[in-house]
Amino acid sequence: MLLINHLKTPKIKTLCLSKHSKTLKININTRTSNMTEEKEQKQGECSCDDSLKKEAVVDEKTLLLIKRLETYIKIDEDDDVEDIKKSLLNKAKQFSSIVDEIINPDTSIKSMHESNSFDDGEKNELYDVYKKMQYIISYYNQTELKINDDDNLEFLESWLTTWEYVLPILEKTLKKIKKIWEEKDKTIKLDIGYLG
Repeated sequence: MLLINHLKTPKIKTLCLSKHSKTLKININTRTSNMTEEKEQKQGECSCDDSLKKEAVVDEKTLLLIKRLETYIKIDEDDDVEDIKKSLLNKAKQFSSIVDEIINPDTSIKSMHESNSFDDGEKNELYDVYKKMQYIISYYNQTELKINDDDNLEFLESWLTTWEYVLPILEKTLKKIKKIWEEKDKTIKLDIGYLG
């Protein structure tokens, strides 16, 4: 276990795991990829809730997890684990919605044009991505039933594993959507019936 010292400098990131938890604070060096470890174990204080100030004992695995998450979302100095979870949930919902419009288009021209540009194999792959995003959304909802740091950290790990799996597929999909709308020579040909 690492005992991380709370420092009020711009290069140290402070993260409260939970306002109601035993593990209250993580400090991460944001200017370099190295984590800050105090040779002498000092007591770190949490500014999240003055009534819950305790020493911050955080293992190296959790620190690495937070650093990896910073690759995909912005983590502010005052964020706690609930803020991070909400950011991850919003990202899952955003991309789930994009994929949903491709595999299950509504009657809008945008949705139909994008969906018609993907073949059945690509839609099957995107359906797998959609299921994984829905799993993450359901997992988030489950962690909201009660306050549990272990469950929250497991959710962060699961989100990261899922995201790293779907990211190449999403990148390929978004490049294709961009290309669809960049094409100037093709026109959208749709039979549009009475919409009133």
